[in-house]
Amino acid sequence: MIRDHLADLGILDRRSVAIQAIAFDKTPETNWKVSWHQDVMFPFARAVSTPGYTLACEKDGIHYARPPVAVLEQLTAVRLSLDPCNPENGPLRVAPGTHKHGIIPTGEIAQHVGRSGEIACTNDAGDLLLMKPLLLHASSQATSPQHRRILHLVYHNGGTMDEPWHRAV
Repeated sequence: MIRDHLADLGILDRRSVAIQAIAFDKTPETNWKVSWHQDVMFPFARAVSTPGYTLACEKDGIHYARPPVAVLEQLTAVRLSLDPCNPENGPLRVAPGTHKHGIIPTGEIAQHVGRSGEIACTNDAGDLLLMKPLLLHASSQATSPQHRRILHLVYHNGGTMDEPWHRAV
């Protein structure tokens, strides 16, 4: 299990729970780009009511909200690459260190990327990439599209929550 392996390495707490799983497949037919952003909206078991949880909405019957920064800082995203990704296949790009600046207003994103620079995250099949959801990240359209499948899991450190996650596995 990914969590147990990462706990053995001291990266995740043994109490960590997966709160979100997303599968991506960038193909020649679905060759999208994603602009610079932070992952700040997460699924909850019910509509949130605790102060500090903002931007509440519902999508496909699931309640989402932006938790407080203190909760966002307790999250770790683990991306399992199912296919290799080279510079021509629209790899994930990250702006190093930007996760340390809390929630960055949209109008300030370009400044933060400009200051920190960016790194393209190429990989082999089977590689794991770990990142904080507050890290600014983006991806370009592939110039040589082929499958780029990713399983993106978000873990919470397992601490007490004011609002229950939609799922915690």
